[in-house]
Formats: sequence, C-alpha cells, structure tokens
Amino acid sequence: MSNSNKLSGLALLFFISSLFVNTDSIIDGSLLSKHYFSIALGSVLIVYFSVNLIFRKKELRICLTPVEFSIFILLFYIGLRLLCMPFIMAYLKYYILLIILVVFVMATKKLIFQAPKAILFLTFILLSLGSFEGIYGLLQHAKFLDYSIFNYFKIDGSFDSPTPYSNYLVPILIFGFGFFLYFKPKSNLQTALRYFALATSIIIALVLVFTDSRTSWIAGIGGIIIVSYPLLKGNYIFKLFLSRTKHKFVLFTLLSIIIVSIAVFLYQYKPQSADGRLLVYEVSLSMIKNKPLFGHGFCRFIGEYNNYQAAYFKTHPNSNYEQLADNVLYGFNEFIQLTVELGIIGLLIFIGIVVLILKSKTKPKWDYIVLPAKSSLVGILICCLFSYPLHSLPLAVNIVFLLSIVMAANKNKSYSFTISQTIFKPFAIFLITATLLICIWQWKDYEARKQWKQADFYAQIYDFKNALPLYLNAYRELKYDGFFLSCYGEDLMIANPIKANKILNEAKRFNIHNNSFIRLGDSYILLNQFDKAEEAYILSSLMVPSRFIPKYKLFILYCETKKYFEAKKVANIILQMKVKVPSTKVDLIKSDVKNWLVNQNKIISNKQKI
Repeated sequence: MSNSNKLSGLALLFFISSLFVNTDSIIDGSLLSKHYFSIALGSVLIVYFSVNLIFRKKELRICLTPVEFSIFILLFYIGLRLLCMPFIMAYLKYYILLIILVVFVMATKKLIFQAPKAILFLTFILLSLGSFEGIYGLLQHAKFLDYSIFNYFKIDGSFDSPTPYSNYLVPILIFGFGFFLYFKPKSNLQTALRYFALATSIIIALVLVFTDSRTSWIAGIGGIIIVSYPLLKGNYIFKLFLSRTKHKFVLFTLLSIIIVSIAVFLYQYKPQSADGRLLVYEVSLSMIKNKPLFGHGFCRFIGEYNNYQAAYFKTHPNSNYEQLADNVLYGFNEFIQLTVELGIIGLLIFIGIVVLILKSKTKPKWDYIVLPAKSSLVGILICCLFSYPLHSLPLAVNIVFLLSIVMAANKNKSYSFTISQTIFKPFAIFLITATLLICIWQWKDYEARKQWKQADFYAQIYDFKNALPLYLNAYRELKYDGFFLSCYGEDLMIANPIKANKILNEAKRFNIHNNSFIRLGDSYILLNQFDKAEEAYILSSLMVPSRFIPKYKLFILYCETKKYFEAKKVANIILQMKVKVPSTKVDLIKSDVKNWLVNQNKIISNKQKI
C-alpha cells in the first residue's frame, strides 16, 4: 500500500470515528466539534496531495466517470450560486465542508480501488460504531443509562435527538444485512465478520423500534426488501409463484393492501407530526414558486422559511395548522429543501447524480459489497423524503463510505485528460495557501465561540461588565452567525439599546426565529419606537401562532401606549387560544389578561352609570 493510501486510510478511520468528537468549551460543541474536526482532516489530505503535485515531474492524468463529473458540476453550480449571494461568509464554511466530503469520497475510492482488502477493515469499523450506538440506545431504553443528553428524548444514543440518531443507524442496518447475505467468507475471521454484520443489524432493528421514528421504519424495511430482492427473485418457489398472471395479480393486490394499511397506521401513530410536515411542504412550495429556477441561495432555507410561514398565516387566519406550526430549521424533505435553496436546476443535477450512482455498472467481483452499499444509499434517499439526513455530519460519513464503494467498483466508461505541470503546480500552491487560510479562519472561529460561551456564562449571572467585552471580541468573527447575533443583541439591550437594536436587525438576515423578533420588539420599546415594536411582535406571533409570548408582548405594548381597543382585541385572542404545552407562564398570562378585561369592563360599567 502506497504512502498516500496509508494516509487516506488513516484519515478516513479518524473521519469515521468523528462521531465521538465532542467539546463543551463552545456553544453547540457536539455539532461544531465534528465540523472543525472534519475540516482539519480534509485539510491534511489536501495539503499532502498538493505537496505531491508540486514535486511531481510528469504530467497529471485525470480520469473521471460520469458520476464524478456530475458531482463536480454540482459543486461548481453551488459555488457560482454562492458568489451571487450577499453575505457569502455566512455560508462559505458549509461549502468548504461539502468540498472536504468530496475529497474524502475521492480519497476513499482510490484507497478501496487500489487496496480492496481495506473494505473489510472499514466495514468492521462501520459495523462496530453501529453496534455501539445500537447498544447505547437499548441501554437508554432499559433505563440503565440516562434517557438522553436532553431529558425530553427517550433514545438518542450519543446524538442530540432521535431523528439524526435513527437516520444514522438505517444505512448501517441495511448494509450489515446485505453484507451477511452476499459476502462469501474465506477464513474464520471473515466468517466472524459476516455474523457480526448480522448481529449489528439485529441490534439496530431492535433499537429502531423504540425510537418512534416512522421514517427510519419505512427506510429500514424498504432497504431490507431491496437488498434481499435479488435472492428472492432467483428463488425457485418465488419464480414459480410469479409465473402465472393470476398469482401476480394476487401478490399486487396483497402488497397494495399492506402498503395502504401501513401508511394509515403510520399516519395515525403521530398524526400531528404528519400534519406539521404537510404545513412545511406547503410553505416550502410557495418559496419554490417565488424563486423556481435558482432558488433562494445555498443554505438559505433557515433564513427565509419563517418569513414565508408568517405570510401563510397572515393570509390563512384560523388555519388548522396554527397549533402545529413551530420554528423550522429543516424542510423535512431534502428534495424540496434543495429546490428551495438551489432551484430546479440544483434539483435536476442532484437527481442526475443519484440516477448515475444507482444505475452504474459493477464489476462482478464487487457485487457482494456494492449491492448492500446501493441499497443503503436507497435507504438514505427514503429518509430524505421525510427527514433531513443530508444535514447530519455523522450520516455524511456513512454516505462517504458507501459512495466510495460504488464509485470504486464502477466499470462505466471514464473520460481521461492530461494537465501540464505549468497548470497543476501553481494550482497546487494555490490549494495549499487557501487550505492554510481556511484552517486559520476556522481556528479563529473556534476561539470566538469559546469567548461567546464565556460571555454567555457571565450574562446569565448578570455580569455584563465581563460579558460585553467578550461578546465584542467574538462579534468580529461571528457577525454572520444569526444565533450569536441574537444572543449578543439580547444581552446588550440594558447597556446599549441602540447598538442592541442594530445587532438584532443584523441577526434577522441569517436566522429567522420568532424569539429573535420578540427581542427585536423589546429593543424598539427601549428606543420608544413603538410602531416598529408592534410590527416585530405581530410578525413573531404570525411565525408561530400557537405561542403566547408574542401576543402577550403585543398586549402589554397596547396597554402601555393606551391603545385599549387593540389591547382588548388581543386579550380576547389570548383567552381563546388553545394551550399546546401547559406551563405556569401560560397560566399567569391568561390570568393577567383575564383580570385586565374584568377591570376594563368595570371601568366601562362605572362610566355608563355616571
């Protein structure tokens, strides 16, 4: 094995294990630590390959299959789309991470192609991580461990919620079962690996039952059927049964009944969740209708969606969806969200990549591993229909591994071309320089987030003397982070309401959240700009109509500005609102509003007597 392959294998091993990378020194450390770690590993590979190019004495020959070519077209399109967007720095880090993932795919493909035995070792690592997460979840369910990182979830393994946890496990379940079906061991060690794959699949299947994730159930069952179908199709009894038209009709009718029954059961299992997704789809389609061709911009879903949701409820008052609406971060359908962000052009390129991957021809000796890999990718695509698997970095690791296998085994015609030294050597120098600058930038980003964490700690104990300088230092690096700006603006309101208002107005460019508009409304009140405060509170209440706080803030504003008619109107709305999540705060709000109405009625009655 060459040095480059050894380095690629080592980097991939660390990359697969990034699931356990975590830090408490920054806010959202469990998510961002994996981001930093992946960029660092990818940077090592890029610098290493670039240095090799600098010392290369021959022309560089590049061979690209249609799959690889289409992936680069998508990267190029996203890059162009990014250049046309304002505030590029807010989204550049996600584009860089996407490039890093492609680098890992290409490096792993080369490793697997040149050292096929590495597949078994990488398979063992993947299955081991899946078994660990599965056993972790079962122990949580059995109450041998704390329920989860957050107490309101019962099972989430080492993740922060059950959704990315179950999405992560689904492809490992399908791959492990397929590996058991098709792998022909040649030694006792390989036999043990085959049965380990089966054991892993059984463990994951058990834990998925308890996650309450309908998407993972559908994807898991669908993937198992797909990976098993070649064996079923070749079975003598199965072929004999399907040899008659009558039998085919009976099978088709039976399958239709089963599918409809399962669909009805899954809907009735959590109907509110299903209806909530329908709202997200409806609002997302209105976003697509507004900008169909090129979309709203790379990663702009979170920065645009809630505005459209507010517009929806403004034109659909008393909608049945009001109790189901919430602040939405994901589209719960990756194809729809991709179209929202990159338009129909981006969707067509992505679908083209998927079709090329699934229809790619495979060398016969790779069938035992490619069929499970493709079936696992189909399982992920099923998750894409109802969830957000492409926004989970641990699952991206699985995709890199599975995609690398399919691409390494691809026997489709490749297109080759040569690049002279006068072109690739300056490009290699550019890559090294850009990579080092990116690493420095990400290090500064990490340090800024550490300062934000410290500032947040001081702010919670009302020590703004120490908090605000730390916030100011962090602001220089994080001025494109909507969540940071919202926190900074809120904690700045007492000391400097003018600057706080400016920061909160900056925040709404990047992260549209109804709480951000509540804070913005509060800052306008401090500046005596009551009309703008009213607009902010109304917009916040429209974004998530079931929330009491925005309407209560609006009620207080009307009372303080002596707009008693508007206050009474809002008070009656508050009293008629259904309580989605019972709490003491909601009870106090309703009690306060009710007492105010009683007092107002007494005042009116006394005036009438006089």
